[in-house]
This record gives sequence, C-alpha cells and structure tokens, in this order.
Amino acid sequence: MYRVDTEALGEMVVEALDGLPPALADRLDNLAIAVEPEAGADDARVGGFRTLLGIYRGVPLTARGSGYGMTVPDRIVIFQRPIESLARVT
Repeated sequence: MYRVDTEALGEMVVEALDGLPPALADRLDNLAIAVEPEAGADDARVGGFRTLLGIYRGVPLTARGSGYGMTVPDRIVIFQRPIESLARVT
C-alpha cells in the first residue's frame, strides 16, 4: 500500500482541481472539497468502505431551482485510505 500524508493528498486534490478545463471548473459553485480517512457508515451504503474513493454530498446542479441560495456549500469528500490501498508507485 502506498501511503501519503493527508496534507500532501489535499495538495494533490487542489492541483487536480486547478487542472480542470475552464468549462468544467466554472461549474463548480458553492462547493467545498475535503479529505477524510475513509467512508463512514452512511457512506458505506453507497459503495462500501474499501471501494468508495469519494462522495458528493449536496444538491446536484440539475436539481437546483430558483429557491437554491444562501445554503451551506455542497461537499466532495475524498477518502484517503481506499485511494492509498489502490495506489501503486511507478
């Protein structure tokens, strides 16, 4: 298993976001990105602890109506341990 410091993984996430094409990056509105060690019990129902690499928690753009506003940011959570278990150093 490849291990990485949580701060370093956070920097990798920021670098990946910075590399998004402008047409996609411009769609990221009211969004926070977080890194957590692994999926919690609620998240495990979606994809399991070992295979769930991340999850979106929020209101999809397609479901946002005129009443969407002044809300807490949606979140994308990246799960560190499953990513580390799948990572290979080349």
